[in-house]
Amino acid sequence: MRYRQVSYSIYLIILLALIAVVTITPKASAYQVVIFDGHVHSKYSDEGFVTKNTIINKIDEDLSKTFGSGIWTNVGCAITDHSDVARRYMFRSILTEQEWAERESDINNVSSPYVLIPGEEVTIGNGSNFATEGHFLAYGLNSMIPMPFVSSATAPLEPDPEEPGDRLLPESVYDGDPPRKGIREILSSMGGFGYIAHPNTGSPWTGYSWYGIKPYLGSKVKGLEILSAGKDQGVKTKPAWQKWESILQHGKNFYVVGGSDSHGQIYPQMGSSFTYVLLADGDDPADRGNVVRALRKGNTIASNGPFVNIMVDNGIKQHLPGDTVIVEKGGTVCVNVEWNHGTNASLLSYGPKIEVYECPARKTGGFRIVKTIGVADLSGAASFDYQVKENTYLMAKLVSTDLVKNDLSAYTSPVFIDPPGTERGIIDVALVIDCSGSMSSNDPSYKRREAAKQFIDLVQTGDKIAVIGYNTDAYVFASLQEVAGQADRDSLKQSVDQVFASGITDIGEGLLVGKDELATEILTEVRKGIILLTDGKHNADLYQDEHLQCYQDGIRVFTIGLGRSTDPQFLQRAAEETGGKYYTATDAGTLQSIYNELSQAVAGGSQVASDQMDFTMAGTVANRIIEVRPGTLQGLFSIIWPGSDYAFTLIRPDGRELNPQSPDPDYSYVKGPTYASYTVDNPDPGSWTCVITALEVPPGGETVELSLNAIESTPPELSLEGFQDGYLLDSPITITARAVDTDGFVNFKFFLDMEEMQSYPVSAGQNEVSADYLLDPDIIGDGPHTLMFWAKDSNFSVGTAELSFIIDKQPPVADAGPDQSVKVGEEVGFDASNSKDLHYTTWDYGDGTSGTGFGPGFECYSSHIYEQPGVYTVTLIVHDVAGNTATDQMIVTVTGAEESAQACKQKASESLKAISKNDLSWGQNITRQLAIHDLCVSLNEAFWVDEKHLDQLHGYLVFTSEELAVAKINGIISDNKKPVAEPVKQQLAAVRDDLVMADQILALTALEEAQAALVQNQIWRTLVDQHIAIAQSEIAAARQEAEAGHHQEAIQHYREAWANAQLALKFAQCNLLELPQDL
Repeated sequence: MRYRQVSYSIYLIILLALIAVVTITPKASAYQVVIFDGHVHSKYSDEGFVTKNTIINKIDEDLSKTFGSGIWTNVGCAITDHSDVARRYMFRSILTEQEWAERESDINNVSSPYVLIPGEEVTIGNGSNFATEGHFLAYGLNSMIPMPFVSSATAPLEPDPEEPGDRLLPESVYDGDPPRKGIREILSSMGGFGYIAHPNTGSPWTGYSWYGIKPYLGSKVKGLEILSAGKDQGVKTKPAWQKWESILQHGKNFYVVGGSDSHGQIYPQMGSSFTYVLLADGDDPADRGNVVRALRKGNTIASNGPFVNIMVDNGIKQHLPGDTVIVEKGGTVCVNVEWNHGTNASLLSYGPKIEVYECPARKTGGFRIVKTIGVADLSGAASFDYQVKENTYLMAKLVSTDLVKNDLSAYTSPVFIDPPGTERGIIDVALVIDCSGSMSSNDPSYKRREAAKQFIDLVQTGDKIAVIGYNTDAYVFASLQEVAGQADRDSLKQSVDQVFASGITDIGEGLLVGKDELATEILTEVRKGIILLTDGKHNADLYQDEHLQCYQDGIRVFTIGLGRSTDPQFLQRAAEETGGKYYTATDAGTLQSIYNELSQAVAGGSQVASDQMDFTMAGTVANRIIEVRPGTLQGLFSIIWPGSDYAFTLIRPDGRELNPQSPDPDYSYVKGPTYASYTVDNPDPGSWTCVITALEVPPGGETVELSLNAIESTPPELSLEGFQDGYLLDSPITITARAVDTDGFVNFKFFLDMEEMQSYPVSAGQNEVSADYLLDPDIIGDGPHTLMFWAKDSNFSVGTAELSFIIDKQPPVADAGPDQSVKVGEEVGFDASNSKDLHYTTWDYGDGTSGTGFGPGFECYSSHIYEQPGVYTVTLIVHDVAGNTATDQMIVTVTGAEESAQACKQKASESLKAISKNDLSWGQNITRQLAIHDLCVSLNEAFWVDEKHLDQLHGYLVFTSEELAVAKINGIISDNKKPVAEPVKQQLAAVRDDLVMADQILALTALEEAQAALVQNQIWRTLVDQHIAIAQSEIAAARQEAEAGHHQEAIQHYREAWANAQLALKFAQCNLLELPQDL
């Protein structure tokens, strides 16, 4: 075996070369950067071996060690202590009100340039048992979140018998496994806001909780921790990426943060992942409120080292991640991408690239890469033009292309590009008009013609109209044609003039001809409607429910009964059974108002306001206020009068006037002989003022009707039936999906883990849809899965319903963690978090005792105290939800409580001297004396700083002398010609083991001090980390050699570990401007 040899000249050359490296600073721009760890725990968290020594000042020191000595001057963290913990199944409220106040005082009393923000990591349940459904990072809190156990409302906390200064639920509660509160109950009572913690790892966020946050998306739930403890939660095959994508598709921006989840020395180190928080130039980066505000707005970049930023310039300003950019549809924006190495000076060795993604809002498709940028320098920038076609999110991700070093990543929160103006759906309408003889008396002035012409004026470009007349037969006056311009409207109006009055009334024939005209439209997303006008009853041959044939083709029937000779029950039934509406016209003069309302009703709208005004003289002006509700896609403001002439203007809620000459692309204006209307797309919610001016008034005056008909966005109501969220699927099961929406549907789909599996085109006339989907565990792979039912209505509003389930056919993977060394009586913590498919754990501690994981949310952790020195083999058993198991082992070396390395060596030397000469042969006694001499050399006071530390220049001699002594002792033990008695062999073996133990203590002490050392300048960070890693590897190799009985080789590895730890310490203490004096 070849051992590492330390070459000081080589390191001197490296040091001199590194001094020449130019320091990279972030590119100047209209923002500041704060390096912010959004997930850090203090002593107020787990109340055990994990964080008990992590005081607030220690966190401040860790910030300084990790970030403070580099080029980044703005640094901070959120202290997110656990809301509760189950330690040995005793359910505790970690943060009492008193402790919250104490922690706040500790934070405020820290003298530091860094910003420390109080927060809380809340354990989420389901309200019915103590299971953990995920963790939630809460920020912006003025007070602690109430204890998240359902029983805590009726069971006051009691003093903890083990720790009287703390309080916990009484035994009567925790003996019964108190149910944890669900996410909705937590959020409803919580101030502030937050992010989903480690959604894929640790205690992953379950389908139950994903569903529960829907009402709070954008308000209290801002996003997710996409990088946690150095682990990338954004793997495209995992739920977090898919849920992030899904939320964006539903039209909600969802931001990202990074956090280390640092619990002190045992857990992931601070800086393993974190957040770059972006502040405006004028904001104080040391102000807690500014950082919280940026977290709330999503001005964030999650990273485990490198820096990447995306900014969108719409010609007015640069917009940061989390911002909304207003730009007209069809316009172009400039997308700027910046990057630098951040806290990772070896960025280029990872072969990085930047991917820019788009994700359309309110559509399927999800993330798509629109630009890939190669990274060839430690810092740089690139830009490209992007054409806006729809509501879209843009996000940048820096990734590694090195398959070995694939843990490099950074994500920006999405920028939302929001073109104003949401179009209503296209409509196809057949105007089916009664031409029977009775119309000559009910509508002698042919006002039905004027009302139909008004309807044609009000439809929008792209709609299609057919004009049908009927009496004994039906007549196509105008086949279905698209309204592309004024010429099309004029042509359709001319066809309306062909309406006559003679013959009987065959309503069924009129409906069937109208249906046939609309059948030429094949696009399912188009809303189809028949507007049937009649003044009588069907009096031809037998009526055969022709309206139901229309409904089968996705056509709604809207009926108008004119006069007193109609059949209201029939007309109402025909409308209700097809999803339409029935109108009563007492006389022909009311037809205009009805057709005015129908222009919106066919598209899914309804009348939301109406008023009447009496005018007696010209020049009179009347003002009326109409309220527009939020979520209105389109509003039709109309006035109708019997004759004369009126002017009509609108005043928006912001005071701007809208008149026939206004240069505004979001409205259209039409005026006819007896009507005037504004159609406004996406009208601002609030009070609109309608100004009506009488230009001409007939003698005796007249009444003007004012109305607002509007299309309002109402998403479909969806449900999935088959099992409860979190179901363990072990056999095929059929899921039934149902959707209801009065607007009708365009299509609906099934997605499995965000991959489209089945799509169903639906006629726009259908108000209810249902379908079945078979889930087969033999086809779907192991792991958590989500089935999503997605539906879009005729107004393009999207609704979803989801069910989560688990398939677990494969056994788990166990990882007990690295070997450890502790002293007698010291608590050792076990961490199985790198295991796969872990539901709960059991542990055999190797000393005749066993235990389990800590309980819900902490199943992968356990702890134990050893009472005797020795080497113990600890066995971990990982259990998955299906009952499968896997095992792994690790070694715990337990030393005497306060034994130093020097004391171990002295004890070994004395023991060797105490062996009687009579128990050894003459030659063996000579060998023993030589070994004693070797030990005297190793104990030379000139070689020691104190009982725990060797002189750096002579430390190698100590290890080498002991290696020689051990070789001689092994020679005596293995002497087959003159074998020594067994008791003597045991004495010699104990001496040898003490010497190996002493060298282990020296190596571990040096390593611990190197790890705890403050790196004076981050330029040496890489070398420090390299030598620490070598030292750790050498210690592991030494333990393996010792366990195999290769004691000399073990000492050689401990010597190399000690030497590399010394080098790491020297590099940590190195100043950039000068070399270490004794290098």
